[in-house]
Amino acid sequence: MKAAAIQELSIPVGSLIPNPRNPRSHPEEQLERLTASIRRFGQPRPVLVRRANSMIIAGHGVTLACARAGMGEVRAVLWDVDQATADAFMLGDNRLGQLGEDDADRIRELLREIGLAGVEAVGFSAAEADELLADAADDIDVIEIATGEVADRFWISVRGPLKHQADVLARLQAMMADLPEVEVELGTTAAQ
Repeated sequence: MKAAAIQELSIPVGSLIPNPRNPRSHPEEQLERLTASIRRFGQPRPVLVRRANSMIIAGHGVTLACARAGMGEVRAVLWDVDQATADAFMLGDNRLGQLGEDDADRIRELLREIGLAGVEAVGFSAAEADELLADAADDIDVIEIATGEVADRFWISVRGPLKHQADVLARLQAMMADLPEVEVELGTTAAQ
């Protein structure tokens, strides 16, 4: 592909034409999340547009979200290709993205870092994030080790959103309720 065949510009959002053959629909919930993402991050990735007719090849949802976010222009890459090539690329772009797989542990780690206040901008509802993080709390294993009498105090540190910390601490307290010789004191401390 020649370098001259591709050009990046800012284009008025209203001048872009959605491809009527696009098989991907954009439900309201997705558009709300895309709009939240655009409001938080802007539009770092341009949409792909056919130069000859200003028809969107890739980025239909982003274009709609940019309009909803009140952006007058979108960053777009103009590609000098025929309509058949544009349609084939559009189909592949939609399908190939579906073939990726997510690593749930890494998603949980990132969600913990982001916090529940910012999850919609990264594509999750608060309920979905809660469920993913709660699933992680269910994976906690307690390993019992036979020991003699211990009179020392020790701390168990639980990291993550306070709601999830409280859930884990309550589960630990419930598990230790059958151990009268163990005194359980629950509490939280602010991050240093």
